[in-house]
Amino acid sequence: MLARVRDRFSIELPLRSIFESPTLQDFAAAISSAGTSAPTRRIARAPRGNTAPLSLAQQRLWFVDQLGPGNAAYNVPQRLHLSGNLDVPALQLALDQLVERHETLRTGIITDGQPHQVITDNLRLPLVLHDLRGLNPAERDGAAALLGAQEAATPFDLSQAPLMRASLIQLATHDYHLVLVLHHIISDRWSFNVLAQDLSALYAANLNAAAIALPPLEIQYADFASWQRQYLEEDVLKQQLEYWKERLEGAPALLELPLDHPRPAVETFLGASHIAALPSELAERLTEICREEDATLFMGLMAAFKVLLARHSGQSDLVVGTPIANRSLTELEPLIGFFVNTLAMRTDLSGDPDFREVVRRVKETALGAYAHEQVPFERIVEELKPERSLSHNPIFQVMFTIQEAQMSVMDLPGVEVSSAPLWNETATTDMSWFANVGAEGLRVRVEYARDLFDPVTVDRMIRRFQQLLEAIIADPATRISELPIVLPEERKLLTEWNDTAADVAYDRCAHDLFQEQVERTPDNLAVKYRDQQLSYRELNERANQLAHRLQKLGVGPEVPVAVCVGPSVELVIGIIAVTKAGGSFIPIDPANPTERIGFMLDDACVPVLLTQTSLLSKLPPHSGITILLDSAQAELAHESADNLISGATPAVHSRLDWQTQGCGGAAPQSRQPHRVASPRIQPPTATSRCADGGLFVRPHRV
Repeated sequence: MLARVRDRFSIELPLRSIFESPTLQDFAAAISSAGTSAPTRRIARAPRGNTAPLSLAQQRLWFVDQLGPGNAAYNVPQRLHLSGNLDVPALQLALDQLVERHETLRTGIITDGQPHQVITDNLRLPLVLHDLRGLNPAERDGAAALLGAQEAATPFDLSQAPLMRASLIQLATHDYHLVLVLHHIISDRWSFNVLAQDLSALYAANLNAAAIALPPLEIQYADFASWQRQYLEEDVLKQQLEYWKERLEGAPALLELPLDHPRPAVETFLGASHIAALPSELAERLTEICREEDATLFMGLMAAFKVLLARHSGQSDLVVGTPIANRSLTELEPLIGFFVNTLAMRTDLSGDPDFREVVRRVKETALGAYAHEQVPFERIVEELKPERSLSHNPIFQVMFTIQEAQMSVMDLPGVEVSSAPLWNETATTDMSWFANVGAEGLRVRVEYARDLFDPVTVDRMIRRFQQLLEAIIADPATRISELPIVLPEERKLLTEWNDTAADVAYDRCAHDLFQEQVERTPDNLAVKYRDQQLSYRELNERANQLAHRLQKLGVGPEVPVAVCVGPSVELVIGIIAVTKAGGSFIPIDPANPTERIGFMLDDACVPVLLTQTSLLSKLPPHSGITILLDSAQAELAHESADNLISGATPAVHSRLDWQTQGCGGAAPQSRQPHRVASPRIQPPTATSRCADGGLFVRPHRV
């Protein structure tokens, strides 16, 4: 619309003017008050031979291809179902004429010091035929699907034109699949609409032996690339760069979504797609809410999507990418080429705003971005110089956009044409969401990196998105922290997990309960650490062997045993063995300073220390016996593996009874009984120093 206003009235209007003048009368007044100026940004044919510079977008994809050659991540496939009396020679001729009409379809990227486009004259595009009519229906459908997937996943050599493939799969006499695959470096989504329209006109002309009615192209993609390089030197683009540098200054480098798998050091671009249909009333009602805020449905869906990301990541400063056609000049509309640009939409959701406020913030973000859309994203990255990583995209890792319900399909005389989705199972970002709004309602397709997310996670995110939309249209004044993010089945599961009420066996000790579990599930996995694991039977036997040794060393009720062991299977064995022997264990963190470990050992006056060989150098000297759990297994194997009597009971003491051990009955020093700050949980024993250096042990009520 603005491009036609520019051509008709020779004026430049910002996109914001449409929102500020939503009626035709207001917009006419805006045009009248804008005055006139000389036409700007017209593209003319550039003086050149068969070579031309790359556009900035092409240069980025060429660079990505150099980092990982032979990658099909940027293949753009399309499959069409053709039913009817197809004239194959007329279709082959139309493909050749299409390649002759659009230079990009006969362009390769050659590196001679610097990469540049090389345009080949008189290039034909072979239509590869696959005849599956001899197969039975099941075999035929499977073979057709496999052929389409192989075409979509086969990488291009960017130096070899054409960067387009066409294959025709014949399933029956009047039943075909036409598979077209173009590399993104020469095409975009808009290009497929141009391709469908031009190929339809060329096929119809060939079928009727008539003259081709397509108007000649004013310019070619190579002219745009040359113009773009020159335009970047002008002041207007420098001003736009300043906007983006200021807008993205200090933005978070990474969106911290919960991942199912660790992020690989280098992106593999392995992807998958998930499609879901949402109720049509969601889009209808959201459109009404957006209209009340003078916003578009895209802005409303982007606002809801950012709420979803904020609730998942815990971040309020969000940057989401969104593609734009970037064909604001009318002379670019009939071309096949890579014009699409990507805008980095940064929105601050801090302050827990309600949804209407989020829409207003996203609207301002979008209008500011559209007013500065002429800067290629690649140039913004060059200017910002973010810390680059091969594991994720710079600036943003998630994209969101609205697409038409379907791309244009060809109109071939005597042939019924329909679109059949074909994905190449790749992902160029962590996650890209495509919302399609049409007569069938709101459809969402999510393209995601298989290295990061599982299908069930993506499905759950889509269902959470639907639940958010339902809550938003019910009350758009709800603050985003109050919008429901947990699904009903998840809430039910959380309720079940948190329902931990159980009868506590106060008449038995913990090691008795453990032995009962051993009897119930002796072969079940009891403990696992890295490559070590023990069943309940194995854990019980090893704990029994150690407990028998501890009892021989004098460990029994009220006798403390220090356990200074790092995370390991031995740690669990040691704790259970101490309780089975009847003693009380004193946990000592190996990360503590040596001096503190020494104080704890001396203060508790422990007769036995359980530890590991790797910790010996850090432990201070002490008077007790040391058992190295990681190297004592062979020696302990001589001990009995049978359960033993600990002598410990679950009795609860109702008064502060002091008992002495090794103190010769001497009274304690003036230290008062240990007081515990927590009103709910108290340690089972507390100790105090005897006058002769012995140890008092005082049972506590628990």
